[in-house]
Amino acid sequence: MNTTTLHLHLTTLRSWQLATEPIARSAGSLARAFLNLISLRAGRAARAPMAALLPFCLLLVSLASTVSAAPGKLAPLPPAVQQTIRTLVGTGRLVDVTRTNENGQVVYEVDMRREGVERSFTVAATGNLIARQLFLPELPAPVQQTVRAQFATGKLLEVWWTDDDGEISYEAEWKVGATKRTASIAPDGRLTSLQVGLEEAPSAVRRSIEAKLAGGKVETLHRTEEDGESLYAIEALPGGRKISFTVGLDGKLLSEGILLTDAPAPVQHTIKAQMSNGRLTELDRVTEDGETLYEVKVSRDGRKHAFHVATDGTLLSVRVTLAEVPEAARKAITAKLDGATLTRVDKATEDGATVYEVEARKAGKKVTFTVGADARVRE
Repeated sequence: MNTTTLHLHLTTLRSWQLATEPIARSAGSLARAFLNLISLRAGRAARAPMAALLPFCLLLVSLASTVSAAPGKLAPLPPAVQQTIRTLVGTGRLVDVTRTNENGQVVYEVDMRREGVERSFTVAATGNLIARQLFLPELPAPVQQTVRAQFATGKLLEVWWTDDDGEISYEAEWKVGATKRTASIAPDGRLTSLQVGLEEAPSAVRRSIEAKLAGGKVETLHRTEEDGESLYAIEALPGGRKISFTVGLDGKLLSEGILLTDAPAPVQHTIKAQMSNGRLTELDRVTEDGETLYEVKVSRDGRKHAFHVATDGTLLSVRVTLAEVPEAARKAITAKLDGATLTRVDKATEDGATVYEVEARKAGKKVTFTVGADARVRE
């Protein structure tokens, strides 16, 4: 990850006074005026009633030093980012904003304090909230239940609500002894990913990992659920180069992160054409039912885009939002969902015709169906 930071520190009363709204400056001036009156040399009888105004003066000083919005400091940020920060900080106090380049996408990491409690959140350059720190009582009941059950023997360190291009998840980190581990939990409480030790993996998985790394060290190992099947996702640093791959329960290699130059020339050509002025953030070579294809993720115009490419360079599918689906097909999808939670829509081509492959979840189960441009639904 390449990271550049732009720190906007709001740490002293003086810096807050310089950045606050005019009303805050007026409040501070008024407070000082009252204090000056109290300090005037006057008789005891005159000073007593004026001293009673001291709590009011202190309140005004407090107001001057705790205004949540800091226009002077937020001004360099995009208007949409400013608006999101102001909304989330509310009556709290903005502590710090860090501009970060993450996987080719500019994001803003924000620290705030409210009612004596510090928390953080992350905002995309588009103003969309993509991550937010939460505390256990703030989690949905199903997520709380999973967290309490899963981490009963350890210490919960933090939980983040995340939005990965519309896919909501809760990322938890906890500590067991001296070891830190992470997990991902779906809004319905399903444990979708759990960090484990290599010794906890099935023997077939261990052998496959050890053969792939040839003595290299595993950095992280997660047992995940994908399309209803369990697999293991590995990140490692053999020879100083970061690699990632997934292995099935039987030890077979399912996918592997690669460089663009490692892909066949036709695949590279299609990826570059689809990227346009965007930036490649992830490229995986995937094996499905004995066939190889390439899963691609790019960052463009402040958004993430995903698509699949065949080995001959054919564009197989493109991830789209429901709003991008033609009206007739969109209405058919909405009707078919019938209360299910939409997780993704892929625009693909079948027998020369455009279709929309839909994935959703209902009552904890995955639901899939296909809708043609003519709005016909196929299971």
